[in-house]
Order: sequence, then structure tokens, then C-alpha cells
Amino acid sequence: MLLSKASSNWEEWRRRITLIVDQRQFSDYLDGSLPCPDDLAHPDEAAIWTKNDKALHAFLLQHISDLEWDFAAKFTTSHTVYEALRLSHENLGLHVQIHLLQQAMNTRFSDSVPYSQTLSHIDRLHDRSIKMGKMDDDKLRIGLYINVLGHNPRFQSIINDMLDTPGITAADVRNKILRKEQFARYSQTQTNPGTAPGLVALAATSTSNANRTRFFCTVCC
Repeated sequence: MLLSKASSNWEEWRRRITLIVDQRQFSDYLDGSLPCPDDLAHPDEAAIWTKNDKALHAFLLQHISDLEWDFAAKFTTSHTVYEALRLSHENLGLHVQIHLLQQAMNTRFSDSVPYSQTLSHIDRLHDRSIKMGKMDDDKLRIGLYINVLGHNPRFQSIINDMLDTPGITAADVRNKILRKEQFARYSQTQTNPGTAPGLVALAATSTSNANRTRFFCTVCC
């Protein structure tokens, strides 16, 4: 299995890699709890450490996609490679975090699927979302706004761009949605002037006046 953001397979990859590393008794290298010995005071131990770490470093790079390689190959130890990949995949941003919560909320039990499997699926989505940061009240409000939009193509692209902006707030998203609606209504009135509310009301009044029956006073005529 190759690690790839396109496959969104970090959790599966991490679980498989850590199991293999634990079996080979290299977990202390991976988690960084075993630092390299001083090469002056303990040259033999430092050489062994370097040899083992290079082997694990190569193993990790062998199991990632080409795009991940371009990002991770610059890190020189197995621990720094693993940590860089972990942070990159666990902190994908608010957009992915909200998407994971939407997936969880849209999941339903089915008689054809064991309930335990469905619950485990929801647990995994929740765990991945929480690792991206605490879901506070403001983020929850953003999630509700995004959920209401559904798959409306007029809003999806601009909202996705906004969610990639650091420090985005629910108020920012709300204002953006309202401005988008105002712009859409303005564009519609420019394309079809007769649909403007004022013109529609005026046309209705004119038609009503034109169809009204006129009465004449016989004394004045």
C-alpha cells in the first residue's frame, strides 16, 4: 500500500506500517524515543543506529506515492519522515474536517451491514476529524452552513477556498454566502430587467390601470 492524499488512506497506511515496524523492533526509531548515540563517545553504537535508521527511512519512502516522496524525501531520519507525513495527513484543514463530519452524519445503519461495522466506520471518521483540531462552536456553525448548501455549484468553489484560509470564522462564511446571493440576484436583474421587483410591480400596476373600466359623469359631459 502506497500512502497518498488522493486515496485518503493515512489511517490504513499508518496502522500497517506501525505493525510491521513493531514486528521488526524498530518502533523506537520511528517514534523518536531512541536518539542517536554520540558518535565521538560511542562510535560503534552510533554507526549501528545510523545503519538501522537508514534502513527504516528507506522502508518508509518505499511505501509512499511519488507526490509524497517529493515532500518527505528531504527529511533525513525515519522519525522526521514519519512525523512530517503524519502532520501533513492529519492536518488537512477545516474543509476536510467538516467533510468527515458530514460523512459521519450521513451514515445510516443497514440490515445488510453489521451494526458494529457501521459504528466502527463512524468512530474512524470521528477520530480522524478530532486529530485535525478541536471542533469548537464556531467550527460547528460553519459545518451547519456548509451542510445546508449541499452540492450547490454556485457556492461550493468559493466556500472550499474560504475553508482553506487560516482563521476563517462562521461570520466570514455567512457573509460570503449572503454576498454571493446578492450578486446572483443582481446578475439576474441585469440579464432579465423585466424580472426586477420594482419593474414587476410597476408593470402589474400599469396593466391593472389599463384594464380598469372608466365611468363618465353625464352631468359633466
